[in-house]
Amino acid sequence: MKKLGQKSKGTQIITAAMVMVLLSVIITLYVYPLLPPQMITHWGISGEANGFMPKEFGAWVVPIILVALLVLLYYIPRLDPLKANIEKFKSAYHILIAALCGFFLYLQIIILAINLGANINMTQLLIPALGILFIVIGVILPLTKRNYFIGIRTPWTLYSDKVWNDTHRIGGRVFIVAGLIVFLSAFTPKHTFSIVFTSIIAAVAITITYSYKSFKSLKK
Repeated sequence: MKKLGQKSKGTQIITAAMVMVLLSVIITLYVYPLLPPQMITHWGISGEANGFMPKEFGAWVVPIILVALLVLLYYIPRLDPLKANIEKFKSAYHILIAALCGFFLYLQIIILAINLGANINMTQLLIPALGILFIVIGVILPLTKRNYFIGIRTPWTLYSDKVWNDTHRIGGRVFIVAGLIVFLSAFTPKHTFSIVFTSIIAAVAITITYSYKSFKSLKK
């Protein structure tokens, strides 16, 4: 019964992710006639527009990414030699897929709103969502089991279940802290980029270094 309940929950989460992908397409179709011939598709650090694209392409970049992302992430476990391990945290993995789809749906809504004339700052709206995404990843990391596609994959984490579990336990905390810092950086516009960049680099560096140290301690 427990396994059946988990399977049902996983199905609901993936369905929610599919709905988000569909929403990105429906919303884009609805506002498409109102979009300018040249859409803003890229912004600088401070939120100024610095890249444009014909709406025939610009309107569909994110929905296409969303479709590709959903299909790729859904089928990746089937290719993993350790796919049995992915089954052990499948619900958490599905939450990650839904979180990524939600992030890109939010991004598409912001892009469309700006191109429809909304006076909003891309960076100030997107950074908090990025911080939340990092927090979600941080919560999910300790739940993952050793595999070749999802998680902190270094030669040392892939070597041992213990190194994997230790690294992802610490990595989860690091990513949650990094996510909180990224979220709060939206309130310091002059330093947002440097704070976000530093937080991401630090989170990656700490987890990689820890995985190596955990491996070395295991080999002693």
